[in-house]
Amino acid sequence: MGFRTERIHTNRATEKPILSKMMRIKSKIFFPFLCVLQSWNALHAAADVDKQKVSRSRCATHTSTTQDKAYTPWIRVEGTVLYWVPEAAGLETYFGKGASQYYTSGGIETTISTETDTDPSFRWNAGYRIELGGQFTQNHWEVDGIWTAFQSYGSKDVNHNKWKVRLKQLDLATLYDASFSSVHLQPLIGLRATSIFQTLFSKITTSVDVIASGTATDTRTFDDRQQFYGFGPLFGLNSSYVFKYGMSIYGNIALSLLYGNYHLHFDDHEVITAPATPSQISSKIHKSMHAFDLDVDLALGIQWAYLIRNRCNMTMKLGLENHQYLNQSRLGSVLGNLSFSGGIYSLGLAF
Repeated sequence: MGFRTERIHTNRATEKPILSKMMRIKSKIFFPFLCVLQSWNALHAAADVDKQKVSRSRCATHTSTTQDKAYTPWIRVEGTVLYWVPEAAGLETYFGKGASQYYTSGGIETTISTETDTDPSFRWNAGYRIELGGQFTQNHWEVDGIWTAFQSYGSKDVNHNKWKVRLKQLDLATLYDASFSSVHLQPLIGLRATSIFQTLFSKITTSVDVIASGTATDTRTFDDRQQFYGFGPLFGLNSSYVFKYGMSIYGNIALSLLYGNYHLHFDDHEVITAPATPSQISSKIHKSMHAFDLDVDLALGIQWAYLIRNRCNMTMKLGLENHQYLNQSRLGSVLGNLSFSGGIYSLGLAF
């Protein structure tokens, strides 16, 4: 028993030097691997931080309507101030002036008329547009509804001639986000409903020089109006290119084929005084017709996006737009186009 006790005591005495030696050997062998492992963990931690920064910056810099919310459900509200000027073709004969000369020679009555036609001065005016959109499932599809309202006029100081136009329009569209790096493309398809109301009041007084008798007047008064209601498919493409700090440029194009109903009312009068042959003519005409008309929308501008909070993204736009309604102007002497052109400023929130 004493020998066994002494042997055990001896082994315990020599155990610590052996263990310390083995630990030194292990540390020399595994020290490089530990350093590599620590460096690997540090790189992964830095990469995670960079990914978080990139994801935040994407949310702040994406300027497409999806705003890169990892395709989670979201809602967007946007208000736009319009500053446009309308223009209608075919109105020049209602805002001009003229003169006539009337005489009889050898039993033959001759009238020589001179008329100068000019377009009215179309006025700039403000309107508004409200847009409500959203992505309600975890995919790349988005649904948008847009309401546009604008009205303005054109006039001439002579005889208080005036033309007015009022536009009301509703667009419902479905968009698909096909983004590639900094380029964002959104083809869209939807429906458009449009109401355009136009009125025209014109009073043209022409002096008639009757040889050897004096001067008469020929006064023509036009009190006309046109109401259009149209409905049809809408196709388009929204695009943008993202720069740094949330800045981007955007360009949009859309086409719509409207099938609509025109209601035209013409209430015209003409009065001729002496010494010409006095006469008075009145004409009232009501027309209704159906037609297909093409609309073209173009937009170009800059956009800035900013991440306010974790789930709230703000966007601001400043751009130029042109909207053409082909063959829409039917009050004038010829069939012409109606257009709205100008600048826009919009502010939107997505959350």
